[in-house]
Amino acid sequence: MTVGMGLTGIGLLQDYHLRSPELRYFVDYCKSSSPKDLRTDMTMTPNQLNEHFADLISNSYQKVHTCISHLEDGSESSAEQLADAKSKVDELYKSSYQLYMVLKSGNLQLETKPTKIHTRAY
Repeated sequence: MTVGMGLTGIGLLQDYHLRSPELRYFVDYCKSSSPKDLRTDMTMTPNQLNEHFADLISNSYQKVHTCISHLEDGSESSAEQLADAKSKVDELYKSSYQLYMVLKSGNLQLETKPTKIHTRAY
């Protein structure tokens, strides 16, 4: 939900030059949270899956942190800066959604080697 609010806030800023409460909430959350806060408690999933998605989400979240300064201050951000921020937040959203879909599907198949995990694509 937090990441979706960020996308909404950036969209409102891009389209209407409006710094919405959604954007302020997202920026405040990102400034006070670490990538660990976005992880899902996956005690029932294999460690390899947990590590894969933890790294994926952490890397995406680090990219979002690089553009927070363009969103938090009251100065005008360029169209390029806003587009870059939106694409980074969108990448974080997609990473989180991918994790959700894998867990929801229940289609985890482990090979004999514990380092490889396969999921069925839909």
